[in-house]
Amino acid sequence: MMTKQRKSRNAQLNKYLKALNEFNWHHPEAYEDELKTNTIRNYQDYYTAQVALILVNNYLESIEQVATLLEVPVATVYRLIKKYHQDFDTLREVKEAIENGKDW
Repeated sequence: MMTKQRKSRNAQLNKYLKALNEFNWHHPEAYEDELKTNTIRNYQDYYTAQVALILVNNYLESIEQVATLLEVPVATVYRLIKKYHQDFDTLREVKEAIENGKDW
């Protein structure tokens, strides 16, 4: 039972990250008005950190488990968790922010 939930959650996270990458690819003009310091990488890091923080704080996943779910190195997850604070309460809120282009 737990394995199905974990696979489902992993699939959902991958879908969110793909949506973020797709938006970045199809809307590069959104960055022309931004400062040069706000790069696509910063947004990816921000939303990856938000997902990681939700998994750690709300679902009590370890940093190693989060790294496995997000398919990023443990050091990256640790760095992102230390760099950002949690701005969203649920994965759904992160998904909506990505889909609606919040901060784009």
